[in-house]
Amino acid sequence: MSFETANEFYKAGIPFCIITDSPVVPEQYLSLSAALAHKAGLPEYEAIKAITINPAKILKLNDRIGSIKVGKDADFVVCTKNILDTQNEIKTVYVNGKKEA
Repeated sequence: MSFETANEFYKAGIPFCIITDSPVVPEQYLSLSAALAHKAGLPEYEAIKAITINPAKILKLNDRIGSIKVGKDADFVVCTKNILDTQNEIKTVYVNGKKEA
């Protein structure tokens, strides 16, 4: 029940994902939650996977979502910095491969 928990799961080889408990913590703080887990010891790449491919695998939807690959749904964002950087800004959003207005 702390930001260190994610790293303990990672070290033990237990599949996990990072979520918010919306509406208590709104969805827009998902990357912040991953950043805090990283700050608490979770390797950076594992923190990113915990908000992308890991939830897709847990939900058995990784054939459609969770990573960028030909044939998958193309919903993603383009950012000014690393998604875990709290100074990051989202520049562009793509849904189904099309740039949102």
